[in-house]
Amino acid sequence: MRSVGKELRELCHDKGCDVLCNNPGVMGLPDIATVDGCDIQTQTNHLSHFLLTHEIWPLLEKAAALGYRIG
Repeated sequence: MRSVGKELRELCHDKGCDVLCNNPGVMGLPDIATVDGCDIQTQTNHLSHFLLTHEIWPLLEKAAALGYRIG
């Protein structure tokens, strides 16, 4: 997710990001822990939403500030 956040920051650095749709989901995976010690299904379906939002929060704020002035 951090690499996705980095890529989005590079792509959207000038105007920000005005839409974020958090919709990852996996199921039926073996019960394997990630490097962080979380179940991979839980990490993908729940924790990744928070991490990606945190990573691009400045882009969301930037787009909101621009939209307020323009719209």
